[in-house]
Amino acid sequence: MKELVKKNERLKKDYKLLISIQGIGEQTALLLLAELGDLRKYKDARALAADAGVTPKHYESGETVKKRPKMSKVGKGVIRGAMYLPAITAIRCNPIVQALVQRLEAKNKHSLTIIGAAMRKLLHLAYGVIKNGKPFQSDYLFSS
Repeated sequence: MKELVKKNERLKKDYKLLISIQGIGEQTALLLLAELGDLRKYKDARALAADAGVTPKHYESGETVKKRPKMSKVGKGVIRGAMYLPAITAIRCNPIVQALVQRLEAKNKHSLTIIGAAMRKLLHLAYGVIKNGKPFQSDYLFSS
């Protein structure tokens, strides 16, 4: 896969954009490019997250049955499995994911729910850098 990325200019550019995100390493970037193809084909980041199966699935029935939301798991299981450890890493070193985690912890969310949200956020960030063609900037939201 690395040889293919080196030969193709578009793949090389996308690969460099993906590894600019704190939490996504070389192997994860290669896997995302191999399994998902061109991320620009998705309508938006929500469609990408849905295809990867990291969107929340809500259980509700009337007013009495309300279970804890879980990950939908409809989509590519390979992507879900590959995004788990990058999400753990991003929780430690990516300021945007850290801010998300702090918001969810303040709402007393379950730890696995937080990890699932971090996985989804990483995919949203991956879509954003590919769509805009600009490397990830951790201080983007914090600057005015």
